[in-house]
Parts: sequence; C-alpha cells; structure tokens
Amino acid sequence: GKAVKRNRARRVMREAFYLIEPELMAGYDFVLVARVRTAFVSMQQVFEALRRACEKLGLLK
Repeated sequence: GKAVKRNRARRVMREAFYLIEPELMAGYDFVLVARVRTAFVSMQQVFEALRRACEKLGLLK
C-alpha cells in the first residue's frame, strides 16, 4: 500500500544520506523530499542524485 511505498522511499533516502554524510561540510541542515518515483528507484540512483546535487551546491569537502 501507500505506507509501504512511503517507508521504502524513506529508507532509501536515509541510507543514501548516511553514505554521503562523511563527505559533507558541517554546519548545514538537509531536508530531503521524496517524489512518487523515489519508491521505485534503487538506493544507488538516489545516492548519485544526492551526490550530484551536493556537488552542484558546493557542499562536499
């Protein structure tokens, strides 16, 4: 159901963030917003999208 998709999206985003967290500059708060398709993509795809966004914003060490 919908809760299953929401929870999977949450788990995928959380894991991607935990993997990139050591590379991020300190002093920032992050808000990740799941879209409908987030529940259907792999954690690797979410990680790569998060990494690209952080690089674009200059948030990586």
